[in-house]
Amino acid sequence: MIRGWANYFNQGQVSKIYRNIQAYTDRRLRSWLMRKHGKRGTGYRQYPDEYLYDILGLYRLSLVRNDLRNAKA
Repeated sequence: MIRGWANYFNQGQVSKIYRNIQAYTDRRLRSWLMRKHGKRGTGYRQYPDEYLYDILGLYRLSLVRNDLRNAKA
């Protein structure tokens, strides 16, 4: 779902917004995993970024767009 949203709304400068969305999804997934397993805390030690992206397959938003052309005045 995140990949489709990112492809649809990728017009202009999106790196700041993508960074915020990436942090939000990381935080929400960690808190859900902690609740699911009946643990307390934020989940940063139990579920590091490598686990979320490599094992679970969370999609990493690209913060840099290479297809933007320079504007000509």
